[in-house]
Amino acid sequence: MQSTMTEDQVARVNVEAKSKKSAANKEKLNLLLEELDQLCGESEEVTEQVSVTEELYCEVDVLPAVLEQSLDMEEGKSSFRKSKAEL
Repeated sequence: MQSTMTEDQVARVNVEAKSKKSAANKEKLNLLLEELDQLCGESEEVTEQVSVTEELYCEVDVLPAVLEQSLDMEEGKSSFRKSKAEL
């Protein structure tokens, strides 16, 4: 005996299938949103690291000039001491 489905039964099956598909899609969307949040957080961390690196680079870039200036000052002091000692 073969049974046939009524229109209501077909509609109910279609609704259930769409509901399951909708729930699966919602879960996928939630996972994608979590991943997006994580990527945005990582992007902010990278931006902060780049900013800190730029600051350090600027500070390090100045160091040779500061060192040279300090050495010149030491040479000047040394020369002054020598000339003073010779007097």
